[in-house]
This record gives sequence, structure tokens and C-alpha cells, in this order.
Amino acid sequence: MSEVDVSGWEEGTFKIAQVGRDPIWVNGMKHPNGIGVHRHDAERWVLIHLATGFAIVGLRDVSIEEAMIISSEIATAGDWKFESLSGWQNRDPMLGMKVQALVDLYAPCVIVDGSTPEPIGHQLAMAERVRGARTN
Repeated sequence: MSEVDVSGWEEGTFKIAQVGRDPIWVNGMKHPNGIGVHRHDAERWVLIHLATGFAIVGLRDVSIEEAMIISSEIATAGDWKFESLSGWQNRDPMLGMKVQALVDLYAPCVIVDGSTPEPIGHQLAMAERVRGARTN
């Protein structure tokens, strides 16, 4: 893996938004750009957009060091300080393509949805539709 700046992460407990439910608290690492990474299970880390609770990617079969390198690249790939699932379109319209390029670069240890990876922009759009339907 390449030389990546992994500074800026804060270890501890942080809050993840949940649609229609109270936020949940998890232990992990939080980046000032508005994303967090935490251990999902023994084999997988999950990178989360904290304001929406959207799982950006899963990181499978990687060490904490590798997880932090990949997470740092995604955290600094664009502007994550948006509040809604469609907010990235105004803040950083290329964010989906940037993340998809990193998913492709680090495949197969980076997974988008646990099955066949779809472009992250499509995943965000689908999540927005599903969550919009739940809240209406």
C-alpha cells in the first residue's frame, strides 16, 4: 500500500445517525471530514458517513493499519460534510466516482454492499430513495 497520511483520526466512541430511530454509538475512529470507521465483526470494518448513517464501504480481511490507510484515502477523497444522502451532489459531484476508483484500486478487500459492488453514486441514490420512502 502507498504512503498515505492517516493523521486526523480520533479514537473513541462516536454517534452514527439512523433514519427513523435514535442514533447508535460505536467504538472506532472518527475523521474530522464526517466519516467514521469501526469493527463490524471479526473479519470486517465498516466506513460510515456519520450524518446519514450510510455505510460507504466495508473493509474485509484487512489489518487496522490497512483499514486506516484505505479509510484515510476515502476520507480525504472529497467533501463529506453534507447532511443528507443527496448532499454530496451539490458539495462534491465527483465524490461517487472518486470513491469508486478507490474501491476498484483496493478490491477485493473493499466491498460496497457485501455482494456485487455497484457504483457508489448509485448506492447513495438508492439509499436516499429507500430512506425517503421510510420517512414519508
